[in-house]
Amino acid sequence: MFPFGVDIGLPNFSIGIWLGFFTHAKTPKPVYDRLVAAAKKVSENPTLPKKFSDVGMVYGYKTPQETSKLVDSNWDTFSRVIQR
Repeated sequence: MFPFGVDIGLPNFSIGIWLGFFTHAKTPKPVYDRLVAAAKKVSENPTLPKKFSDVGMVYGYKTPQETSKLVDSNWDTFSRVIQR
């Protein structure tokens, strides 16, 4: 978490950085399903948590549904920050 909220006048605000893969909304379902399956398979590589840890990151896989909730939550958070 980066407590940069203090720098912008929001002392109780901090945010983590996350990475994800996205597709266009009109991606054909068979292609989307293959991409999701491939990402899931890669996520199961047992060496990933250590590789991420070695560079100071925490590894975790989220389903497309979980990622959508995270994006929505971040959207809500940043909308409030921008308005403020």
